[in-house]
Amino acid sequence: MRSENPTPNPAGGQPDFRADFAGHCKRWRGALFAWPDGRVAAAQDAELLAQLAEVNAAWQDFRGHLETVLGQPPSSASFQSALAQIESASPELVNQSDAAVRLLEAEASQKVARLRWIQAAFLACALLLLAGGAWMVGSPCSIH
Repeated sequence: MRSENPTPNPAGGQPDFRADFAGHCKRWRGALFAWPDGRVAAAQDAELLAQLAEVNAAWQDFRGHLETVLGQPPSSASFQSALAQIESASPELVNQSDAAVRLLEAEASQKVARLRWIQAAFLACALLLLAGGAWMVGSPCSIH
């Protein structure tokens, strides 16, 4: 992920994307850990919680390789090994994250559908009250 405004390299030359990459990692980690903690809408679905746990496990492994890439010089063997691991693990992490997002989307769609039914019921009740009030006001009142 390249940032639109990369951090300038203090030595001049090419911009330093490592600082931007570290920022992206920090934001991803914050988003990932927000789900199970309930800071984002609390997930009640066991399948969703299991998927988030899988994403978290994959992220922990992926993060270790990212930290190696960020901390080692590009010419080192550990940098090259971690980079290869990142390239091979990225598609799986993306697929797991996509599955979690799809489950979150399905849960949110169910909630929206339920709220629409509730809204329709309130509208029907309001119309019945309005019709009842109009009938009561329009009917002649007999006072003896």
